[in-house]
Amino acid sequence: MKTEIQVFSETGEDHRREGKENEDSVSVIQHGDKIFAVVADGAGSSPVAKPASATAVAAGIAFCQTHPDDIFDESGQVPLTLVYDIQQAQAAAAQKEQQRQGINIGLSQMLCTFMLLAIDTRNRKYVTYHVGDGLIAQINPEGTQIISYPENGATKQITYFVNSPNVHSHLRIKHGSFSENDSFFIGTDGCFEHCYRTDEKIKRVNELDKITDCKDDATYCIIQ
Repeated sequence: MKTEIQVFSETGEDHRREGKENEDSVSVIQHGDKIFAVVADGAGSSPVAKPASATAVAAGIAFCQTHPDDIFDESGQVPLTLVYDIQQAQAAAAQKEQQRQGINIGLSQMLCTFMLLAIDTRNRKYVTYHVGDGLIAQINPEGTQIISYPENGATKQITYFVNSPNVHSHLRIKHGSFSENDSFFIGTDGCFEHCYRTDEKIKRVNELDKITDCKDDATYCIIQ
């Protein structure tokens, strides 16, 4: 199966105006017949939003490299180990940031969402792991289907984070299959400004050239 990977990440208008860096992080690797894409969105309310998202992505990729087959396992142990590895890495990163910045920083401040898309090109299977907002979709000639929706709280500005003690209550896992002509999209909530209904979100996935000049950081990956 021939694969093309496209990655886009742009600092939001608000962060550019404030002189802040892009607080999203993304990494995509190919490991034999498997492809792993990990995306995280650091919460702007945290003083360590970028280290939080970067560490979560690095830990997610490291887990996939170490357990490339296990990540597709539908048993209950894999999510526990994945989240443990991410939180351990974030706790270590928090200590480093505390020393660097000279302020009190702990795991509780390593706020970021987390999305992992794993694709087995040989067996044409996929699995997604998703905490918080952002969106994962499957695109085929018949149309676009959302695999994993954003999860928000009382308002669109409230979501859930991978460093949370109750993360397993909000970790959503989806297994599925795909055909030769299918593609996948994985992206942060900044890609979906002013999109509230499912049809609006699907339209945005199908019109990626319109993801420009966003107020929030916008990051996505297309695998086809």
